[in-house]
Order: sequence, then structure tokens, then C-alpha cells
Amino acid sequence: MTSPFRFPKSSAAPAAPRRVGLPALAVAATLAFVAGIASNPAGDAADATASRGAKHDPQGPQAFPCDATKLPLAPQEVVAVVGGTKVRANELGPELQLEEDRARTAYCRAVADARASAIRDVVDERLIDVEARSRGVSAEALLQEQSAKVQKLAPTDEALLAYYEKNRADDAPPFESVKSAVLSAYKEDAVGDVLAQFDAELRKKHGVDVRLPVLLPPPEPLSVPAYSPRSVQSAPVTVSWFADFECPYCADAADEVEQLMKRYGTRVRFVYRHLPLDFHDRARGLAELSQCAQEQGKFWPLWRTIAAFDGNAVDATAAGADLAAMPDAHWIAAAQLDAAKISGCMSSERPGKAVDADIAEAEKLGVDATPTFFVGGEQVTGGEPSALADAIDAALQASGTQSDPRM
Repeated sequence: MTSPFRFPKSSAAPAAPRRVGLPALAVAATLAFVAGIASNPAGDAADATASRGAKHDPQGPQAFPCDATKLPLAPQEVVAVVGGTKVRANELGPELQLEEDRARTAYCRAVADARASAIRDVVDERLIDVEARSRGVSAEALLQEQSAKVQKLAPTDEALLAYYEKNRADDAPPFESVKSAVLSAYKEDAVGDVLAQFDAELRKKHGVDVRLPVLLPPPEPLSVPAYSPRSVQSAPVTVSWFADFECPYCADAADEVEQLMKRYGTRVRFVYRHLPLDFHDRARGLAELSQCAQEQGKFWPLWRTIAAFDGNAVDATAAGADLAAMPDAHWIAAAQLDAAKISGCMSSERPGKAVDADIAEAEKLGVDATPTFFVGGEQVTGGEPSALADAIDAALQASGTQSDPRM
């Protein structure tokens, strides 16, 4: 039974490994979060790849363009005959091509996700078995050893309350009445962090060679509107992400985005796009407020302030409060915005039009969940933060730019 204070799994949370709540004794398949990883100790996958004539890259999975799945129609091809009159393919209209492109992209992503999930499960189990044999213990004992590290945790009441406030549903019982359940969930999430770290150690120690072919969806025609907040004006690679200020998974992702901004600097442009979800009451209003902050050049200070809010906020009036209950005046003061300019902006049509344009773009791309990231027009799959960093590195290498400034 799902804990009553936890957020339900919904379209707002397609990829949130930090919130998955792994069981205390996780099965091996939960160890990795990065999609598209395979091992091949017997060499079977290499043989299969070679038989298809594809060149194997030991640094990653062999990529096949999604365009290979096209079923093209010649413009003059006869697709129907009505009363003796021929109907040509070019009469079907441009909308057909758009729908086919969307369907093909969805198909390729579904195939990639299915393969990634299947390989992840097998690789995780194999890594555990290899490590267990090297230690002379069972796989179950090895996992118990890792999860036992978490059972020793003794978080303070303040830490548990902050965790409860961040994850509770609107109709959650009072904290004190579910305190033991909060502690259990807190430790379950901690297990996920421990196992992710353990998995990374095993991959480095034993090595994982990716060889399973994957279909790459075509890049999405993603615009960068003049009104959109961005980390730098131009860069070799652009990361666009659709987010919702009231989405807890977006708040989690904000920490990672902040780190990536610092890591890549002027090499990567991060562009924020609005996708306020219908079931978040304040998301739309905060999106428009942030657009007004953008006009003052202060979108990012406001974004950081809201993302960091956890009920123990910058002033006494906000302590213990819910984000949705905070008035605009709180955020205006916290981000040091010009209140008079904000008032004038909010009474205009400008912020609403910007948010509406982003929502329309999301709908065109088939995006209905937050956060959703695109790197160079390609949607990033995989919930682990390293999936985004890997996609950025690949795009930088493709552009001829050094991928990691620390290298």
C-alpha cells in the first residue's frame, strides 16, 4: 500500500530516480538508473552486431537512425482510385507527414526504452553475481550488506519533517501520525542512493561494454524564443527543458541543472520552457511571475529561490508553509524584484502569451510530463542525472567542442 503522504506517480514524474522509494532489500534490477547499458561477457552481442554489418563502438551502444523505419511514399504514387480518378500521395496534405514523424519518434523511443529496461535488468543482475563471487558470498548477502548501511541512519525530526513536507500529498495525515512511515520512506530513498553509488563502483571495477543496437529518434525542431530565459546567449549545444515550478521532481532536477550549468559554463546554453501542469494550482501563476522576473534579468534568482523552497524558507512567515500557499509578494521580496515593474508586467498580456507559447510547443512535441529535457533537439531518456550529462557530452563531441572542461 502506498504511503498516504507520498506523491502519486503521475505524468508530472516520468523520470525521478531520487524519489523512487526502493525497498530495503532491492532486487538487482534496481541498481542502475542509466538507460542503454549492456554487458557481453560471452561476446554474443558483438557477433550479432557484426552480422548486421554495423560497426561496434566499445564506448557505447551502436546507434541506428530512426529514419530507417520510414515507409516513404513517392509524391505521385497512387494511393486510391475514386470513380476512376486517381488520388496521389501528395494530396494527403502536410499534416500526414507531421503525424508520421511523431508516430515514428514515439515508436523509436518505445523500442529504445524497452531494450534499455531489459538490458539494465540483466546487467544489474550480472554485476551483482560477479561481485558476489569475487567476495565469496551470495548475491542476496551482498545486497543486504549495502542496504544495512541505511538502516543505521538516524535522521533528526527536523530532517524528517522537511522530507514529509516535500513529498506529502495534499490530503496527507499530520506528520506526527505518520512519522514512522515517513522514516521508512526516508530510508527507502536513502537505499536508492546507496545502491546507485554501489552500482557505479561495480561498473568501474568490472567494466560494462554497451553493444545492444538502439534506434535514435530524429531531433525535434525545437525553437528558442527570444523571451525564453537562458543561462548564456549562445553556445555550441543547447539544452531545453520543460518544467513546472510546483513539480517536486523539477525541484530535485534543479540541483542537477545548477551543477551542470557550472560544469559546462559557456559551452552549453540552458533554456527554460514553461509547462505548468493543470493539477498544480500555482504553477501557471508562478510561470507568469517568472517571465516578469525575466524582463528584469532576474529569472534565475527567482528560479533558484522557488526550487530551494522546502517550508523552511527565507523568512519567518514562510516557515512550515506550503509552496502553493505562498503569495507573489513573498517571491518578489525573496528574489529582490522591482514590485512596481512586476505589477505592471503581470497586468499585461506578455507573460501569459509567453507561457501559452511554451505550452503549445510542448503539445506539438508530445511533451506532457515535467521535467522533460532536450539536448540539441533530441529528447533525453533515463532518469539518472548522468543520462543528461552523457547526452550533453555526446552533443559537444559531435560539435567538435571539448565535452568536459575538467578533462
